[in-house]
Amino acid sequence: GHAIADVLFGKYNPAGRTTQTWVTSIDELPNMMDYNIRNGRTYMYYKGKPLYAFGHGLSYTKFDYTSIATDKEIIHNGDKINIDITIKNAGNMNGEEVVQVYAKIPGDDASKRLKGFCRTNMTIGESKIVRITIDAKDLELWNLKDDKFELPKGTLTIQVGSSSEDIKLEKNISIK
Repeated sequence: GHAIADVLFGKYNPAGRTTQTWVTSIDELPNMMDYNIRNGRTYMYYKGKPLYAFGHGLSYTKFDYTSIATDKEIIHNGDKINIDITIKNAGNMNGEEVVQVYAKIPGDDASKRLKGFCRTNMTIGESKIVRITIDAKDLELWNLKDDKFELPKGTLTIQVGSSSEDIKLEKNISIK
C-alpha cells in the first residue's frame, strides 16, 4: 500500500512502459480470427491514434531529446551503427527514461520497428548521451523471391523517442 501511495502522491517516480498498443476502441481491432499482424495488430501496422502507444510510460518529470548523431552516414552489410542520443531531465524530479530507437526500413510495409532501447536514470537538470548500437543484420528483411534475409538498399529513417508514437528526433542514413 505504501509503495502505491508513494507513486500516486509523487514521492516515487514510476518508469514502467506498455508492451503493446492500446487502441481507443475495440472497433479498431481486426476480426478475432484474423491472426495476421499486418492487419493492425501491433504498433508496426496499426493505422489509428492509440489510446496508449507501444512503449508509453508515465513520469512526474520531463525529458528533452536534444540531438541525434551516428558514427556512419552509410550502412553496408556487416556494419554496426552507433546512435548517440542527447537527452536532458528538464523536470523538477529525478527519474528514469527509456530511450527507444525505431527504424523505418526501405521496402518494409511496417511503419517502424523497434531496434533498441536503453533505460537511464537521470537527476534533475542532468544531460547525458545515450548510445544504442544497431547491427546491420537486424535491419534485414525477408526476400520472398530468393528465400533469404537481405539488407535492403535505400534510405533508412532512424526515429528516437519515448514511445512508438512519441518520436522526438529522426535521422536518415543510406543503406548501400
